[in-house]
Amino acid sequence: MELNIRNVSLTFGQKLILDNINLNLHSGGLIGLIGPNGAGKSTLLRTISTILKPEKGNIFLDGVDIVKYPKKMRISLGYLPQQVPYYPHLTPIEYLQYIAALKGISKKQARSNIENLLTKFHLINAGNTKLADFSGGMRQRVGIAATLLGDPKVIIVDEPTIGLDPLERVTIRNVLAEMAVNHIVILSTHVISDIEAVASKIIVLKEGQILYTGSPEGLLQRVTNSVWEYTAPVNQVLNQLENVSSIAQEIDGIHIRVISQSKPNAEAVNVTPRLEDASLAILESGD
Repeated sequence: MELNIRNVSLTFGQKLILDNINLNLHSGGLIGLIGPNGAGKSTLLRTISTILKPEKGNIFLDGVDIVKYPKKMRISLGYLPQQVPYYPHLTPIEYLQYIAALKGISKKQARSNIENLLTKFHLINAGNTKLADFSGGMRQRVGIAATLLGDPKVIIVDEPTIGLDPLERVTIRNVLAEMAVNHIVILSTHVISDIEAVASKIIVLKEGQILYTGSPEGLLQRVTNSVWEYTAPVNQVLNQLENVSSIAQEIDGIHIRVISQSKPNAEAVNVTPRLEDASLAILESGD
């Protein structure tokens, strides 16, 4: 499948939220959408999902303009918003049966699909427990299972790993990466590590504009020889945090990574860039 976004703009009140967005997206690899709070990520996802209608531009799914014909997207879509909807008095099985019915999935297919998804997300032993008794992370997994019911061809997930422990996060991103082979999968996140190992395409959004779209390798090339690391004493007060991509306390002191075209101090050594470094660099520079 192919998703083409052409000159899409959207305002709320007097504020321009999406500014002439152009993207070509297709199946074959997970698409990571990153950017700071207020960048317009959720608005872009809701527009692609036909929840919002752009004031300008077109969105084509396999050649059909879904702004004019939203049903084309809706019958192909699995969408997980930031706030996962759930009914506390239902069990996961009952909730997924309800979602399957809304999607028009037959009872026989739903039964098999639900069992597979509950197993995949380590919920099979809690299938008859009320959602009210679940942790936030467990409810999040049920929400992702609901998103994947019926094998949707377009999968859009907005911050899917919120509240999940590290093992759960690995499970979610591996499942999504596997599905991205023959589905369009867009994952929006603030946690760069969630997409660093699995994304084949990165979109960087800031203030409603696309700063970068391309491979992770292409983004990393932008900061080649521009990432430095040095160690400071544990008790040292850090006054300068500009262009600092990470601070980690270790046995020998505080390890500080800095994005800079030149050596920031005498102790700094050039290190291999990470996606987090590259993301910070492009967001700080704005180009």
